[in-house]
Amino acid sequence: MHLAGQWWVWVGMPELTNVMPRRPLPQAPAGLAAANRWAVTVAATAASTWALDAVAAATGVLLAASHALDGASRGVVLGFLAATYLVWGAGLRVNLMSNWRLLEETGTSTNALSKAMFDLTRLR
Repeated sequence: MHLAGQWWVWVGMPELTNVMPRRPLPQAPAGLAAANRWAVTVAATAASTWALDAVAAATGVLLAASHALDGASRGVVLGFLAATYLVWGAGLRVNLMSNWRLLEETGTSTNALSKAMFDLTRLR
């Protein structure tokens, strides 16, 4: 049963986060495997940061250029802002769950800080 691509399941049903069994990390020569995982994590962090910045900037430019909110009351603008934060929060929730699964299954991450914390907790 593959649920990772079905974001609505993760957002609305947190009890399904343990549906898939956890597997141990693949074994490889310790130094090389750790270096490879960190290289993948750093590259993924850079790519995801760049992509997030590019999408956010483009969306902001398009919204400003569209004049969609011109003449809108303060309440409408604040409501729109609140809605965007709700969408962002739902997306963040999905990202965190997916990133946790990626860490558990491969030892890599799309965020270098989460990988560092994951590695520290595994040392204990």
